[in-house]
Amino acid sequence: MKSALEAAGLACRIEEILPGQDPAQLARQAIEQGASLVIAAGGDGTVSSIAAAVAGTHVALGVLPLGTLNHFARDLKIPEALDLAIEVIRQGRTRQIDAAEVNGRIFINNSCLGLYPHLVRQRQQRQRLGWSKWAAFFWASLAVFRRYPSVTVRIQTSEGPELVRETPLAFIGNNIYSTGSADLGRRARLDEGTLCLFLAHHRGRLGLLRLACSALLGRLDRDGALDCRRAREIHIETHRPSALMACDGETSELATPLHYRILPGALRVLAPE
Repeated sequence: MKSALEAAGLACRIEEILPGQDPAQLARQAIEQGASLVIAAGGDGTVSSIAAAVAGTHVALGVLPLGTLNHFARDLKIPEALDLAIEVIRQGRTRQIDAAEVNGRIFINNSCLGLYPHLVRQRQQRQRLGWSKWAAFFWASLAVFRRYPSVTVRIQTSEGPELVRETPLAFIGNNIYSTGSADLGRRARLDEGTLCLFLAHHRGRLGLLRLACSALLGRLDRDGALDCRRAREIHIETHRPSALMACDGETSELATPLHYRILPGALRVLAPE
């Protein structure tokens, strides 16, 4: 990768992220040492950690999508091919986009409560035992479906009335995620200055199975299985002192209540216009 960057005329220093190291800390050290550009090479988790260090600074973020899904790079229209992604960085076109935050933790894609973080944790445990990613995902999905974890939430937003709901899934996105068949799970823009909130209806395991089928068929916008809202700030209370959540695919326990807010234009990123 270093040779490909240098061949494109980009002098750089490569920092390998070792097990147990914090990518955000490495990025902060680079910024303190005068870096004007930090390049995140990896999947959404790595990119998110580095973006958290870059957000709110004068430093630009470059992205080389080397992960499995690369949602953030995809929504920015950054090519997956390494040489083409490097060309985007070489051209140096800077876009000002939004970041989002929950209880001080910055994320670039989304944050989830309910069954999804349990699925992620189960999948990660199996992968640490040597399972392939997709086998781990399949068996983790079965385990979570059998347990059917749900959460009771009280939600207040900067726009709209209060909601009290038991739900298997609360999804908070940085900008608006599509639920349509053609572009399910994609974002047309990352600079609208808003969060999106999706709450799945509590309809038991059969309802959850229908929800999964609707997602696979691209019909989430038609079957009424989700409540959808937009807001600049979202407050979520639960009956528990902490909540298991997933932010950009990484799980953690956060103390409740949860305070989400959008950070308009907080991130400078190199991306196609």
